[in-house]
Amino acid sequence: MAAQALQQPARIKRVPPLALKLASLFSPILRELKEMAYQYEQAYGFNSQKIEKALGLQPTPYQEGLLAALRADYPEGFASH
Repeated sequence: MAAQALQQPARIKRVPPLALKLASLFSPILRELKEMAYQYEQAYGFNSQKIEKALGLQPTPYQEGLLAALRADYPEGFASH
């Protein structure tokens, strides 16, 4: 979806677990990525019923959130990137 919104070809690359482990020794951001890697290894879902009921919140659809993030990163417009 992001590649389509940016009118770019989708480029997906996999970082081998050992490379991530070694790089995380030197980078706090990669250390966090290593910690959260399970999210990319298998599908999982969230149940937001409790917070929806307690606070009246509604989940933001994925595409809507992605477009909002792109607009924030590219305030001049992202169609040309």
